[in-house]
Amino acid sequence: MSRLSFFQRYAQRENHSTNNAMLLLRRFYQASPGKIDDALTSILDEQVSIGLGFDLQVRTDRSTPDALISQRAVNIYVEAKTGNELFQPQIENHLAGIAAKQHPGDVFLVGLTKNQIDSAIAGELRQLAHSHGIKFAICTFSQLASALRDTCAAYEADLNAVLDDFETYLEETGLSEDRNRWLPVMPCGQSLAENVKFHLYYEGTNRPLKRSPFIGIYANKCVRYIGKVQAIVVCEFGPNGVALETEQGDIPSDGTDRIEQVAEATAYYQLKSYVQRYYLMEPLVRVDIDKTTPGGLMGMRYLDLRQLAGTQFDLRRDYSGEELAQLMRGKTFD
Repeated sequence: MSRLSFFQRYAQRENHSTNNAMLLLRRFYQASPGKIDDALTSILDEQVSIGLGFDLQVRTDRSTPDALISQRAVNIYVEAKTGNELFQPQIENHLAGIAAKQHPGDVFLVGLTKNQIDSAIAGELRQLAHSHGIKFAICTFSQLASALRDTCAAYEADLNAVLDDFETYLEETGLSEDRNRWLPVMPCGQSLAENVKFHLYYEGTNRPLKRSPFIGIYANKCVRYIGKVQAIVVCEFGPNGVALETEQGDIPSDGTDRIEQVAEATAYYQLKSYVQRYYLMEPLVRVDIDKTTPGGLMGMRYLDLRQLAGTQFDLRRDYSGEELAQLMRGKTFD
């Protein structure tokens, strides 16, 4: 049975990736123009307002009307690529054509790509755009999703569901930013001891699949442990034993035993009664990355390892659990 999706997977890849990104933005705009303002301000690194403004007692040269409803002019063009490159001749043509339109207000051209482009190339394109009176910005599909996620509260189930599906679409079509960079952090309460003992994490199959090489285990305002993923499997307990369907990796020799043991040891969840996804990991390593802002983590969250560790973090390196933990110990997030 196919899962109902908000975003189509089956059309021409590049055109449809652009369409899906615009559908996502439109959905958020319909829900709250303020969310789009916040997300675009984050992406463009400049205060952006695309909604109506409401002001009282606005003075003119001759009088002061009681109120003003206004809308600032802003034009944001997008060039999307499913790879990591933007072609300079194409961008030059875009900039010349956009400039010829003589738009009022602020004008932006956004390069929407899978990964960040080379900083030197990005600098050249910014200079070229500036010469046309246009502002140039780079954004990955993953950053777009992340910027919108930051505008959502945990209780906004509809918008979070749309974002979950968009992120799953990015995963399924290979448009997610380099997975090595992102650490999915899973809040654990009662299950923390079992997660550590059997070095695994489980969740419902209705949740988006996380394909990152590491999983973070969070409790009490701190990412306590990280684990390197060995395999991701869907497990169903039946009268003839355990049935496993592999989604990623190779099931370790003790993988089935660990799943059976955690199901027996976990009295507060009836794990045998439900089909669950299990992230089987190498022994978890203590890391302690503290959350510095008030309140706990309301749900799964991705941490940007490059942001946490800066240039010390090498995207191309195959870290062991202990190596990554050494790099991340003492870091914080908000």
